[in-house]
Order: sequence, then C-alpha cells, then structure tokens
Amino acid sequence: MPETSLPLLPANRARGAIPIVPVTLKSWAGIERSLDKTARTWLKASGFAGQPGRHVLVPDKDGNLQRVFYGVAETAKVGEAFDFARLVRVLPDAAYRIDGALPDPRGAVMGWLLETYRFERYRKPSAPSPRLVCPAELDRAALLAAAEAHFMVRDLVNTPSADMGPDELEKAARQVAARHRAKLRIVSGDRLRRDFPMVHAVGQASPRRPRLIDFTWGPARAPKVTLVGKGVCFDTGGLDIKPASGMLTMKKDMGGAANVLGLAQMIMAARLKLRLRVLIPAVRQRFPAGRRADQPQGHQGRDRQHRCRGSPGAGRCPGARRRGKPRSADRHGHPHRRRARRARTRSAALLHRRCGARRGSCPPFHGAQRSRLAHALLDPLLR
Repeated sequence: MPETSLPLLPANRARGAIPIVPVTLKSWAGIERSLDKTARTWLKASGFAGQPGRHVLVPDKDGNLQRVFYGVAETAKVGEAFDFARLVRVLPDAAYRIDGALPDPRGAVMGWLLETYRFERYRKPSAPSPRLVCPAELDRAALLAAAEAHFMVRDLVNTPSADMGPDELEKAARQVAARHRAKLRIVSGDRLRRDFPMVHAVGQASPRRPRLIDFTWGPARAPKVTLVGKGVCFDTGGLDIKPASGMLTMKKDMGGAANVLGLAQMIMAARLKLRLRVLIPAVRQRFPAGRRADQPQGHQGRDRQHRCRGSPGAGRCPGARRRGKPRSADRHGHPHRRRARRARTRSAALLHRRCGARRGSCPPFHGAQRSRLAHALLDPLLR
C-alpha cells in the first residue's frame, strides 16, 4: 500500500479535525459538568460514563459530529493501546485528532493504521477509512514505514498460491532491494543444485523452479545481521501427502519469507548502521515425478529417505516405526490407513494399496505407484 494512501495526516492538518477526547472513570464527572445541557442529555441517554473501551459521538446544535469521547483505563496494560483502533470501524469518514492524553499514544496510532488494512486484490475497493492527525510528538515517517511493511507482509501471505510462487516472491524481494539500493543475486539451476542441494530437492518437482534469493545492504564493516525466511510457497507434504485440512493454509507456508522482507524493509527505511543480509529459499513443493525427487540427497550424496529394518535396502514408509521388529501393516494399521480414517477420504487408502505394503516394509513412492486419484484432485490446484 503506498504511503500516500495511509490515513495518517501530518500534525499541521489538525485544524478542522474532529477531536477524540480520551476520558477515564475518574475524570468523566468533571468533564460532563463542563458540557452544556443538550450534550449532557445526549450523553445520559447514550449511557456513556467513561467506561474503558467505549465511545460516544456527540453532535452539535446542527446535527453535525462535534466530538468523540473515548474511555480509557486508569492504568495501561500490555496490548490495550491497540483497543483505540476499534474506532476505525465505527467512526464516519472524516479527519480526527487526539485531544488529550493516552497511556501509549504511539501504540494507539500504530493500531489505528494497522486496523485500516484491507486485502482487496480481487475485489472492489472498500470505503475510505477515517483519517487521524499524527500527534506532534510522534515520528510520522517511522509510523508510516512500519505500517507499510506490515501491509506488504499481509499482502504476500494473503495472496493465493496460484498467484504467489517463487517468481512472485522473487519479484517482491527485487522491489524491496531496488527501493533501498541493496545488492541482490539469485542462485538457481545447476548452481543451486550444487551449492544448495536440499533447497533444489524440495522444489525440483514443480514447474516453478526453485531458487535462493540473497541480497545485502549497508556498509561492509558495520555489525552484521542475517535474516533467513522460509519461502515454501505451497507445501503438499511431499511423500507424506497432507490431507485437505492440512493443505488449506499452506499458502501461508511462505510467511517466514514475507516477514523477513517486511523486517528488512523497516531496517533499511530506518537507515540503521548494519550490514544486513537476507536469505530466502523460494520453492514450490509438489508431488515428485521420479526417483530423483523421491530421495533428496545432501552434499555427501547420502539418501535422506529412512531405511526399513524389515526389508534390507528398501525405503521406509513415512510414519513407520523407527526401532524394533516391524509390525504387521494389516494388524496394527498402516500410517496411510490411519491418515485416511482421520481425513475421512479414500485417497490415502489408494496410496496405501499402490505402495504395496507387505510384512512391515514399504518401498518409496515412485511416479507410477502414486495414486492417480490424488494427482487428478490436487494437480489442478498446484499448477
């Protein structure tokens, strides 16, 4: 969201803004006596007496909004400053200013800004939010920078995975780096396979190629800070396929990368004296298409798939016992069957039949062995 659209006006725009008067239970009696008879009658009918978290709109003689009273607690508690942001949802569109003392004015203003966030990429813009005049003692630029970073993080996480893959995540990182003149490089292809084999292994089955996003900012001799964010844009579970309930929120699996980008943007906007480095492995995990994707290999070429004690050389099925004598899959319940009962779906049971579990051993899934039904249901969602 552009800075100019954020509803925080500079302090010199206070003239003409409607005052929001913070009151407490103790101070309310004196404030009420200072009002005219019409206002006292209105307040008595509304039932407002300075209760914390409540508000009341007071009109003038012509029926226009004259002021807003807002109740605050005598002693501030952690998080209560954000309660002030409730007014964003209930006040009419206008310019407002804080006329009085708040326990945490910075937290109140920050809460006001965050409450105005809307994710409207796929819908018509909603009505404009009420605007607040920034108190003169606060740093308006810092507040706007923090709010803008928050909104960027939320936009990235809220975007569906069809429109938020490694390419889109790289584009967002490039925008942040270019804005602050950071030096960015992308590691992909054969170099990613050689230098970061596990990152490559996670994302190699997807047509959206995996990559490592790496950018640096700040003086080389400054104190060093490195931020690493998980950029798995969608996680099917790989060999251990997640049920539908587990996949519903997998678009948020890249939330770590989004938060790292937001934090990096705040650091660079504040011009902190740091040598900042940001690392984001951006991948899209899908069903593997063959043996190479089945068994990710590390730098030493070691197979990451567990081995089953019941059958020398055979791969272990995810979830099988790690120690002791293998148990019968039919007697004790194969992991795929247990998952099928929990998810109330037949897809896992089909996977179990195709993997050919016998006498406690289960070979690793190959492309020809995985369920056609699972592919038919999930492939359109993951393209």
